[in-house]
Amino acid sequence: MIPKNVIVTAGLVTLAYLVSWIAWFLFKFDRLVGPEYRPSFSSIWSTIIDLLLHRWFSNMHYPRDYESNARLLYHLLIFYGFALDLLATIIGAIYEDVLHILSPFPITNPAVITGVTGGFMILTGSLFALYTRYVSVRNQRFIEFSVIDMALVVELLLVALTGLLVLTFRLIGEAQIMYLTLLIHYTLINMLFITRH
Repeated sequence: MIPKNVIVTAGLVTLAYLVSWIAWFLFKFDRLVGPEYRPSFSSIWSTIIDLLLHRWFSNMHYPRDYESNARLLYHLLIFYGFALDLLATIIGAIYEDVLHILSPFPITNPAVITGVTGGFMILTGSLFALYTRYVSVRNQRFIEFSVIDMALVVELLLVALTGLLVLTFRLIGEAQIMYLTLLIHYTLINMLFITRH
Protein backbone atom coordinates (compact mmCIF):
# COMPACT_ATOMS: atom_id res chain seq x y z
CA MET A 1 0.00 0.00 0.00
CA ILE A 2 2.82 2.40 0.88
CA PRO A 3 5.97 2.06 -1.26
CA LYS A 4 9.17 1.87 0.77
CA ASN A 5 10.66 4.81 -1.11
CA VAL A 6 7.77 7.00 0.02
CA ILE A 7 8.25 5.95 3.66
CA VAL A 8 12.01 6.53 3.51
CA THR A 9 11.63 9.90 1.76
CA ALA A 10 9.03 11.11 4.29
CA GLY A 11 11.25 9.97 7.16
CA LEU A 12 14.35 11.67 5.74
CA VAL A 13 12.47 14.93 5.14
CA THR A 14 11.17 14.87 8.71
CA LEU A 15 14.65 14.06 10.04
CA ALA A 16 16.22 16.89 8.01
CA TYR A 17 13.61 19.29 9.37
CA LEU A 18 14.29 18.22 12.97
CA VAL A 19 18.08 18.41 12.62
CA SER A 20 17.81 21.86 11.01
CA TRP A 21 15.53 23.10 13.78
CA ILE A 22 17.83 21.74 16.53
CA ALA A 23 20.89 23.31 14.87
CA TRP A 24 19.11 26.68 14.58
CA PHE A 25 17.91 26.49 18.19
CA LEU A 26 21.44 25.69 19.48
CA PHE A 27 22.88 28.52 17.39
CA LYS A 28 20.37 31.00 18.81
CA PHE A 29 20.94 29.71 22.36
CA ASP A 30 24.71 30.04 21.99
CA ARG A 31 24.34 33.60 20.72
CA LEU A 32 22.04 34.41 23.64
CA VAL A 33 24.21 33.09 26.48
CA GLY A 34 27.58 34.13 25.04
CA PRO A 35 30.97 32.44 25.50
CA GLU A 36 31.16 33.05 29.27
CA TYR A 37 28.08 30.92 29.92
CA ARG A 38 28.73 28.07 27.50
CA PRO A 39 28.41 24.72 29.29
CA SER A 40 31.51 22.61 29.78
CA PHE A 41 31.73 19.02 28.55
CA SER A 42 31.58 17.78 32.15
CA SER A 43 28.34 19.68 32.80
CA ILE A 44 26.85 18.36 29.56
CA TRP A 45 27.68 14.79 30.63
CA SER A 46 26.13 15.26 34.08
CA THR A 47 23.05 16.79 32.44
CA ILE A 48 22.69 13.75 30.18
CA ILE A 49 22.93 11.48 33.24
CA ASP A 50 20.26 13.53 35.01
CA LEU A 51 18.08 13.28 31.92
CA LEU A 52 18.44 9.52 31.62
CA LEU A 53 17.76 8.99 35.33
CA HIS A 54 14.97 11.60 35.45
CA ARG A 55 16.55 12.76 38.68
CA TRP A 56 14.37 15.86 39.04
CA PHE A 57 11.03 14.06 38.71
CA SER A 58 11.01 12.12 41.99
CA ASN A 59 9.14 13.10 45.16
CA MET A 60 7.07 15.87 43.58
CA HIS A 61 3.81 17.25 44.96
CA TYR A 62 1.87 15.78 42.06
CA PRO A 63 -0.88 14.90 41.30
CA ARG A 64 -2.04 15.65 44.85
CA ASP A 65 -0.56 17.96 47.44
CA TYR A 66 1.89 15.44 48.88
CA GLU A 67 5.07 13.84 47.61
CA SER A 68 4.77 11.01 45.11
CA ASN A 69 6.68 9.50 42.20
CA ALA A 70 3.72 9.52 39.80
CA ARG A 71 5.36 11.97 37.40
CA LEU A 72 8.65 10.06 37.55
CA LEU A 73 6.87 6.81 36.69
CA TYR A 74 4.96 8.00 33.64
CA HIS A 75 7.92 10.01 32.35
CA LEU A 76 10.14 6.94 32.56
CA LEU A 77 7.54 4.80 30.79
CA ILE A 78 7.07 7.28 27.95
CA PHE A 79 10.75 8.21 27.60
CA TYR A 80 12.14 4.67 27.55
CA GLY A 81 9.18 3.35 25.59
CA PHE A 82 9.97 5.94 22.92
CA ALA A 83 13.65 4.94 23.07
CA LEU A 84 12.71 1.27 22.57
CA ASP A 85 10.51 2.11 19.58
CA LEU A 86 13.35 4.12 18.05
CA LEU A 87 15.64 1.14 18.62
CA ALA A 88 13.04 -1.16 17.02
CA THR A 89 13.03 1.05 13.92
CA ILE A 90 16.83 0.88 13.72
CA ILE A 91 16.80 -2.92 14.16
CA GLY A 92 14.16 -3.22 11.43
CA ALA A 93 16.26 -1.08 9.07
CA ILE A 94 19.30 -3.30 9.73
CA TYR A 95 17.27 -6.42 8.97
CA GLU A 96 15.94 -4.98 5.72
CA ASP A 97 18.88 -2.98 4.35
CA VAL A 98 21.88 -4.88 5.73
CA LEU A 99 20.68 -8.46 6.21
CA HIS A 100 18.12 -8.22 3.35
CA ILE A 101 15.41 -9.88 5.44
CA LEU A 102 12.22 -8.09 4.45
CA SER A 103 9.33 -7.15 6.68
CA PRO A 104 6.77 -7.98 7.95
CA PHE A 105 8.84 -9.74 10.59
CA PRO A 106 7.58 -12.62 12.76
CA ILE A 107 6.40 -11.86 16.27
CA THR A 108 9.63 -13.33 17.68
CA ASN A 109 11.84 -10.91 15.73
CA PRO A 110 13.86 -8.51 17.96
CA ALA A 111 12.44 -5.51 16.10
CA VAL A 112 8.87 -6.63 16.82
CA ILE A 113 9.55 -7.55 20.47
CA THR A 114 11.32 -4.24 21.12
CA GLY A 115 8.64 -2.24 19.30
CA VAL A 116 5.74 -3.92 21.10
CA THR A 117 7.41 -3.47 24.49
CA GLY A 118 8.03 0.21 23.76
CA GLY A 119 4.50 0.66 22.44
CA PHE A 120 2.94 -0.78 25.60
CA MET A 121 5.21 1.40 27.74
CA ILE A 122 4.19 4.56 25.86
CA LEU A 123 0.52 3.58 25.97
CA THR A 124 0.62 2.86 29.72
CA GLY A 125 2.66 5.99 30.49
CA SER A 126 0.40 8.22 28.38
CA LEU A 127 -2.79 6.92 30.01
CA PHE A 128 -1.21 7.36 33.45
CA ALA A 129 -0.13 10.91 32.52
CA LEU A 130 -3.66 11.81 31.42
CA TYR A 131 -5.11 10.32 34.60
CA THR A 132 -2.68 12.14 36.92
CA ARG A 133 -3.34 15.41 35.08
CA TYR A 134 -7.05 14.93 35.66
CA VAL A 135 -6.42 14.17 39.35
CA SER A 136 -4.16 17.22 39.75
CA VAL A 137 -6.74 19.56 38.24
CA ARG A 138 -9.44 18.21 40.57
CA ASN A 139 -7.28 18.36 43.71
CA GLN A 140 -5.22 21.49 43.05
CA ARG A 141 -7.93 23.78 41.77
CA PHE A 142 -5.58 26.71 41.16
CA ILE A 143 -4.16 24.74 38.22
CA GLU A 144 -6.18 25.31 35.07
CA PHE A 145 -6.57 22.51 32.57
CA SER A 146 -5.47 23.34 29.05
CA VAL A 147 -5.97 21.04 26.08
CA ILE A 148 -2.61 22.08 24.64
CA ASP A 149 -0.93 20.83 27.86
CA MET A 150 -1.90 17.29 26.99
CA ALA A 151 -1.60 17.47 23.20
CA LEU A 152 1.82 15.80 23.13
CA VAL A 153 0.65 13.00 25.44
CA VAL A 154 -2.42 12.38 23.27
CA GLU A 155 -0.24 12.31 20.13
CA LEU A 156 2.11 9.79 21.74
CA LEU A 157 -0.82 7.68 22.91
CA LEU A 158 -2.31 7.59 19.40
CA VAL A 159 1.04 6.70 17.82
CA ALA A 160 1.53 3.83 20.26
CA LEU A 161 -2.06 2.64 19.96
CA THR A 162 -2.09 2.60 16.15
CA GLY A 163 1.29 0.84 16.10
CA LEU A 164 -0.01 -1.92 18.35
CA LEU A 165 -3.21 -2.17 16.31
CA VAL A 166 -1.20 -2.63 13.11
CA LEU A 167 0.43 -5.72 14.61
CA THR A 168 -2.89 -6.98 16.01
CA PHE A 169 -4.67 -6.69 12.64
CA ARG A 170 -1.72 -8.40 10.91
CA LEU A 171 -1.81 -11.33 13.35
CA ILE A 172 -5.57 -11.87 12.93
CA GLY A 173 -5.34 -11.58 9.14
CA GLU A 174 -7.25 -8.32 8.60
CA ALA A 175 -5.03 -7.01 5.79
CA GLN A 176 -7.17 -4.08 4.60
CA ILE A 177 -7.75 -2.70 8.10
CA MET A 178 -4.04 -3.23 8.85
CA TYR A 179 -2.95 -1.20 5.82
CA LEU A 180 -5.33 1.63 6.71
CA THR A 181 -4.13 1.63 10.33
CA LEU A 182 -0.51 1.59 9.12
CA LEU A 183 -1.16 4.67 6.98
CA ILE A 184 -2.71 6.45 9.99
CA HIS A 185 0.23 5.33 12.16
CA TYR A 186 2.85 6.73 9.76
CA THR A 187 0.89 9.98 9.40
CA LEU A 188 0.70 10.39 13.18
CA ILE A 189 4.44 9.74 13.54
CA ASN A 190 5.28 12.49 11.04
CA MET A 191 2.80 14.86 12.68
CA LEU A 192 4.34 14.13 16.07
CA PHE A 193 7.87 15.00 14.95
CA ILE A 194 6.89 18.02 12.86
CA THR A 195 4.53 19.64 15.38
CA ARG A 196 6.47 18.80 18.56
CA HIS A 197 9.86 20.37 17.87
